[in-house]
Amino acid sequence: MSGKDFLSTLAKNAGRAQERVMQKLGKADETVDEVFQTHVKNFTKQLAVATRLQKDARSLMQAIQAMSNATKSLADSMVEAFDDGWSGATEFQEQAAIMVRSCHQFQQHAGELLSQSMNGYVNGQFPDLKNRIAKRDRKLIDYDRYRHALQGIKAKSKASDSKLTQAEEEHAQAKEIYEELNAQLNNDLPVFYEARIPFYKGVCHELYSAMFSFHETSTVTSCKLHQISAERSDISPAAAAIENLPSSIPNVAGLSGSTGFLGTASSTSPSHTTTSSSAVSQSASTGSANAAPAPVLSPAGKAPSTSNLHSSSSMGDVSGNSPSSGRGSTASGTAAAAAAATANAGNRKLSAANDDDAEITKRLEDLAVEFSGDSEPSSEPAPVLPPTAASVAAPAASSPATAKKKQGPKVLYTVRATHHYDGMEDDELTFGKGDIIMIVDTPPELELDEGWAYGVRQDGKKGVLPVNFTERLERTSKAYML
Repeated sequence: MSGKDFLSTLAKNAGRAQERVMQKLGKADETVDEVFQTHVKNFTKQLAVATRLQKDARSLMQAIQAMSNATKSLADSMVEAFDDGWSGATEFQEQAAIMVRSCHQFQQHAGELLSQSMNGYVNGQFPDLKNRIAKRDRKLIDYDRYRHALQGIKAKSKASDSKLTQAEEEHAQAKEIYEELNAQLNNDLPVFYEARIPFYKGVCHELYSAMFSFHETSTVTSCKLHQISAERSDISPAAAAIENLPSSIPNVAGLSGSTGFLGTASSTSPSHTTTSSSAVSQSASTGSANAAPAPVLSPAGKAPSTSNLHSSSSMGDVSGNSPSSGRGSTASGTAAAAAAATANAGNRKLSAANDDDAEITKRLEDLAVEFSGDSEPSSEPAPVLPPTAASVAAPAASSPATAKKKQGPKVLYTVRATHHYDGMEDDELTFGKGDIIMIVDTPPELELDEGWAYGVRQDGKKGVLPVNFTERLERTSKAYML
């Protein structure tokens, strides 16, 4: 810039500053275009919205990138955890790779869409329009300044013709430039403002289409991963016992002296019998070897073997009852011996439980003991005697008629609670989400409406419950008698 141009620019800026001061002080009028001011207000609002959208899109991109990285890291860890020794490892690895690839594709698609579209929109068109609006404002100040100068010269009576002519030329030139810029902006600003709708619509359509595709793929992949992880064949014995409680009840409950479990006990889960039960059985056999007890007749009139009789006596110990004797024994112990003789004919072997199942077995033992305690007591209750060799050796003295016990309800199937439920009435069962409940025969005195069932919690609490608050377990054992 030459010195002459610099002085000219400096003079223009000084004149504009002076004109602004005069207008603010009210000593000079200002040209106002209300239509243009409306367009400028819309443009300012549009710029603020676009800037915020660009900022939020940048934050979304960072979050998508973090999610993609976290998904890949999690998939790598899960694949490493479920190694080749797991039966579903190969399929699990394939689905995890699909999940990672879907996240990466979504990140790329959304990144290109948001970065290119929003950056081009905000950084491309808005700066040009802002510069044109600022230039129009400067030319408006020039136009007002030259207009006021011309009016001042005309107001003077002794003004020379040359000054008047120069003022008119400057005024006409400033007016022409201002009106040209003002007309262009009055045409361009409304068009640009209305164009925001199709632009935002296109961006949202592309973005949410990518989101929909990503979430659809993720949903399908997640369902497949869930199915692979939930395969019953891949669940450990301890986990299977927790999720499918009835499959673990028969063998453990058979040791508790409950006639129902002994009569229908399944041998599908021998690993869930307790080591303590075997020890008690051996102890009872040792204590009764010298006494040569008489066999107890079963209801069918057959005498069981001595080994089965010893097992029956040890089962009475596990259930918390003293060994039965001729003079004083509970009906529960005698009935347990009779039922054991019927069910266990044929020299049945009990295997020791795994260490991982010890805690589960203890819970089931307690449950079986409580169920056996709910049976109908004998009409002539006898005192409980401490276990001695003599009392163990004389279980046959009890009358078969006294050994009759009332069978408990039959387990129809097992359910898991999907929601928490608080019982409203006294006969309703309260349970929490995830509780295992055994559905049993409804007592004769109860009449249940449709959608209700009668069940027993793990702690022995009984009552009616709504079926729609539970889900039936896929793998249930045969019907058992509590």
